Amino acid sequence: MPDTIEDNKPVTVSIARRVLKGKESEYEAWLRRTISAARQFPGHLGVDVLRPSDQTGGDYVLIVRFDSYAHQKDWEASDTRAKLLLELGDLTEGDTRVKKASGLEFWFSLPEVPQSAT
Repeated sequence: MPDTIEDNKPVTVSIARRVLKGKESEYEAWLRRTISAARQFPGHLGVDVLRPSDQTGGDYVLIVRFDSYAHQKDWEASDTRAKLLLELGDLTEGDTRVKKASGLEFWFSLPEVPQSAT
């Protein structure tokens, strides 16, 4: 399913990463800093974290929501986010997989989300 974005609708971004064994606690600390930083940006609607499981293929999945594509792009292009991403080099391996979509169709492409996702 291709990613679809509508400018005037909320945008959800799913970011899946494989964390190196033994680096989980450092990655969890990075997640807390990233979530805190994202909350400071206009239009931020929330964050969920899916921790490694069979449903996520063993990856961490960070799900970030913004009220518009413009606000999501502001976060994505921010110096704050860029600095946080620089810290990932020693914590993750493989390719980061990102999906973006607006509206409800996004939720149908996610793995089964446990009720206590955050």
